Amino acid sequence: MTARSTPDVDRASPASAVPYVGLRPFDIQEATIFYGRGEHIAEMLGTLRRRHFLAVVGSSGSGKSSLVRAGLLPAIAAGSLEGPGSDWRFVVMRPGRQPYENLLAAFLHAVAPDEADDPDLQAIRNLTLRSGPRGLLQAVNESLLPEKTRILVVVDQFEEIFRFLQRGGWSASAAVPVTDDQRNEAIAFVDLLLTTVQARDPHVRIVLTMRSDYLGDCEAFLGLSSAISKAEFLTPRMT
Repeated sequence: MTARSTPDVDRASPASAVPYVGLRPFDIQEATIFYGRGEHIAEMLGTLRRRHFLAVVGSSGSGKSSLVRAGLLPAIAAGSLEGPGSDWRFVVMRPGRQPYENLLAAFLHAVAPDEADDPDLQAIRNLTLRSGPRGLLQAVNESLLPEKTRILVVVDQFEEIFRFLQRGGWSASAAVPVTDDQRNEAIAFVDLLLTTVQARDPHVRIVLTMRSDYLGDCEAFLGLSSAISKAEFLTPRMT
């Protein structure tokens, strides 16, 4: 069984020599030095198994990204979600200022690395993802992956999507103008994620991490607040 997330997933990291990685999150290759969250990981797995969706919410610095990358993903790769035999591909991305472009790059890396250097194939994948709310499901289907392959899309720091809420104005999180096209793309991207969750396709699941102070902003996207409330894991701070 293989699980893909980052280019260095199978290589030892220099940071693994000591159990402290500074201010950055722990990553999947540092799972062996990530301790103290077993009960939380079990709860997250249960929600993801039932809902095909998991929203990991917490205050800034509570360890959301570390919990997902170094806790949840290794547990899934080891068979804790569906048992042994599944080939998990981890599509890990952040929305940034170009959520579709970032999803495409992460998707190609994890699912179709042979296409990463082919501009024509990239363009086709891009059109598929942008084709509508079922674009991600269609992209997975067109990949013709083996039956035991599973896709987990991790949208880390999901709160970055809220920078596009101010139509024709300035975003609260960056001193740059927000255009109508960017705002419409953000709405379409959220719809893409929610439609994927609602389809309950056995091959695809969605996880996002988000700062808790952005929960109120979810009302700006139709159906997002309801989906998160049913699949939320509130990250406790470590003692």
